[in-house]
Amino acid sequence: MAKVYVRPGEYDYRTLRPLIYEIMDLLDNGLITSSGRVLIKPNLLAPASPSRAMLTHPMIVRAVTEYVLDKGAKPQISDSPATGFFDN
Repeated sequence: MAKVYVRPGEYDYRTLRPLIYEIMDLLDNGLITSSGRVLIKPNLLAPASPSRAMLTHPMIVRAVTEYVLDKGAKPQISDSPATGFFDN
């Protein structure tokens, strides 16, 4: 069964970062190790400002990336845009 963690918060980094760390600790279960690599996929749907709520807020991406770095792992932030295409 899937688990969902909900915490009240706001987009103030001093408030948000500890909440993200708390949730990541609940989800991690030892999967992120100092020798590991972690792909962070932020759902970059289209070029848009955070206020439009079309993509993962940059503060969330930052906090998750810092969590991975604090665990000693190597983060990679990657995505495939939902629109457009790649030319060969």
